[in-house]
Amino acid sequence: MPFGAPTELPELPPMTGPGEGSAQGRGGTALRLARLAVALVALSAVLASCSASTSPSARAVRRGDGTAVWAEAPGITPNWIFPFMSITNFSVANTEQFQYLMYRPLYWFGSGSQPVLNPALSLAYPPVYEGGNKVVVRLKEYRWSENGEPVDATSVLFWMNLMHAEKANWAAYSPGQIPDNVVGVSVDSPAQLTFTLDHPYNQTWFTYNQLSQITPLPRQWDRTNLGGSPGSGGCSGAAYGTNDVAYGTVVFVPTNQTVACGASPKVPITSSWSLWPISTIV
Repeated sequence: MPFGAPTELPELPPMTGPGEGSAQGRGGTALRLARLAVALVALSAVLASCSASTSPSARAVRRGDGTAVWAEAPGITPNWIFPFMSITNFSVANTEQFQYLMYRPLYWFGSGSQPVLNPALSLAYPPVYEGGNKVVVRLKEYRWSENGEPVDATSVLFWMNLMHAEKANWAAYSPGQIPDNVVGVSVDSPAQLTFTLDHPYNQTWFTYNQLSQITPLPRQWDRTNLGGSPGSGGCSGAAYGTNDVAYGTVVFVPTNQTVACGASPKVPITSSWSLWPISTIV
């Protein structure tokens, strides 16, 4: 991990998924809780230093133009804006202190001091488990700020296809777990998807450690060049896992973004990230 490991974490809900207690059992929530514990330690140190100082530089500043300015931890600067990242960039600074301000995860965890699912802050209603190996996810009514399009089922399918194609470059990937244990994702309606799993799982484990890793993505990112139309890259509209493209070694860096499951031309996007539309969820 690119961050220190806490000596003690809050107790998690019961889990009976594969690899429980092992490296394979540490999914999105476990990693997120580790980052949260580190953040709390850092925050307590910052608060302690603030209480001992009256210097304006030690406080957050709110400006009249709607901009908030706050002090970063020493030597820890956010450097990765894209929600899909490798373990190298998987940090508190990049996720909780940077990305989450714009790109909210499908399911939000943390309510007060408890590491539990927060339905109010989640982009979807609590998942419904049917028939043992079916998980139904229904999204709430949110929109992308850049063009007003809804955060819908294709936004989730985009992420799942990208994860399926580039699982080796996803920080929380563990063999046998998501996306390996998801054999199908069907779009039932613009606001609903059904996940088909390879076999039944403990519902709490799957929600907290698998669904917790999903971040909906805007269709306007699904293109292989700046002139392409939203969705033309093939990630958000293709059937789950059917449009993977092998690039060999794919390097995800802010100035060399690539949608691995995109259609022709099958080459990485070399345009600077700053040229692409930035969307947040409203």
